[in-house]
This record gives sequence, C-alpha cells and structure tokens, in this order.
Amino acid sequence: MSPVTSTPAAPREYWRSLDQLQQTPEFVEFLHREFPVAASEFPQGVSRRRWLQLMGASFALTGLTGCRWEKETIAPFANRPANRIPGVPQHFATSWDFNGVARPLVVTCYDGRPIKVEGNPDHPESLGGTDAFSQALVLHLYDPDRSTTVLQTQGGVGVEQSWDTFIAAAQPLLNQLKAAGGA
Repeated sequence: MSPVTSTPAAPREYWRSLDQLQQTPEFVEFLHREFPVAASEFPQGVSRRRWLQLMGASFALTGLTGCRWEKETIAPFANRPANRIPGVPQHFATSWDFNGVARPLVVTCYDGRPIKVEGNPDHPESLGGTDAFSQALVLHLYDPDRSTTVLQTQGGVGVEQSWDTFIAAAQPLLNQLKAAGGA
C-alpha cells in the first residue's frame, strides 16, 4: 500500500449572509456602521468578549460608588431630658392652623420622632376626630421638602394655587360622593 499524502485543507470561510458573500453595497455600509473607525484600535491580545467583560465590571463598580450613605453620627443625650424614658412613646397636645381655623391635635412621638397624629379627645371641637389633612401632617413633620402650597398641574408644570381654588374645584366631586353615600 502506498502512503497517502494529504495536503492540509484550507480553512473554511464562513459568511454572515449572502450579502457578505456577494459584498453588496448595503452590506459594506452596514459593516462600516457596525464597526466604526476606532473599533480596530482594541488593545492587542484582548478579545472583544474580554473587553466587554472589563467594561461591564467597570460600570458595575462605578455604580457602587453611588451607594454610599452619608455618614451621620448619632450621639446619645449628654443629659437626659426630665421625664424621658427611651422607648416609651410621648404624647403632645398641639394645634394646627388650617384655613385660618386651629385644629386641636395630639401627636405621638417615639424617641423624638412623630409617628401618629390624632384629634384631641379632650377638646370640644374635634372630640378626638381628625381628617385626611390632619393625618397627612405627620408626613409634613418628617419632610422639609414637602410642598407647603396647593399646586395644580398645567401643561406638565406645577402652578401655585390658593386653597379657595382647590376647595372650589373639589366641592363638586365631594358633593357627588356625598350624594352616592361614599360609594
């Protein structure tokens, strides 16, 4: 038997599409848009996959820098206020002015933080009852950036209005709800 001499086969060439095989002008334009001029300047020895891995990791690490909390030192009282026991809620009688009328309230604070607003049961005007505005006051006590005026959205922009304008706009809706028995 005679030895078989085989010549190494030429490496196969693969195409993305028939357009690449034919080198149509549309494909050449697409190729130039997909790989811009600077795309050939990848560092030698770094594959495109590895480059994307490195860029993804750097973006993830950059995002982690935004997760820092502002350092806040919480120190205990040097001298504890009289009649103050940590962990025991305190109740304060106060009033809140709404449309020129004082609303009697009782605010419950837990370790100095307001957590609940209720009507004052000892006051003849409220007898312990509150409304939505009084209940929302606890959010006002927390958030200094909360709006202090009535805003109406007009064209995507908040325009400052008066309480009288709000009441005039809300009154027909409230009358409908009252007529329907709150349904």
